[in-house]
Amino acid sequence: MKLLAAVALVLALASSANAAPILSVNFCPGNVSCPGGILEASLAFTEDTSTADVNDYFLDILFRGNSSAPLFLDELSWTISGFPTPTGYEATPTLQSASGGTNWQVFYDNVSASAASCTSNTNNGNEVCLQSGPGDAQNLGAHIQGQSLLFQLLVDLSGTNQLTATTPVNLRAQFLQDNAILSPDFAGTNTTPPVTTAVPEPTTLLMLGVGLLGIGRQYRRSRRTRRAY
Repeated sequence: MKLLAAVALVLALASSANAAPILSVNFCPGNVSCPGGILEASLAFTEDTSTADVNDYFLDILFRGNSSAPLFLDELSWTISGFPTPTGYEATPTLQSASGGTNWQVFYDNVSASAASCTSNTNNGNEVCLQSGPGDAQNLGAHIQGQSLLFQLLVDLSGTNQLTATTPVNLRAQFLQDNAILSPDFAGTNTTPPVTTAVPEPTTLLMLGVGLLGIGRQYRRSRRTRRAY
């Protein structure tokens, strides 16, 4: 029974690993372009296994700011090396949820130090951008000072190439009221900084678990043999 329970535990660990991010990169506070007070600016891609398309992903974008961070996050964007806009995407990424701001919209455009950026599809910079209330001067975006902001999207990439733990990605953001911008420009991507987390494959975990179980059984046999003498 104990052996069955252990196998079930290993299978559960393998299953949970399948839901872990394939690619996770944090750009702040390590990058020199990070505005003061931004504690985290990260991207995490997780495979959407509910579809037959190998290039469907869930994307989590997280920003955390302390009391000295800019007041508002107005725009953000990401770039994936090898996936230009718009041909690198089957469809415009879909925003599922945002924990701050209102009327966020998604465009194929770059983030620049201007309120006029990210208001239409221009395909500039191969970036996919989000802006809260584009063209609305009264919409200041999402309050980030002392807050955590999570953006969750569905991303459908084209072609057959898949993301890996070392796929170069970039994240940009602007904070108009404080005249600040995060713009790493891939500098140090998947090195330190920023931080990339490689996730073990479920099959690897399963093989490791089975190996450990085998070692445990061999150890118990050797103990019984010693007792016999």
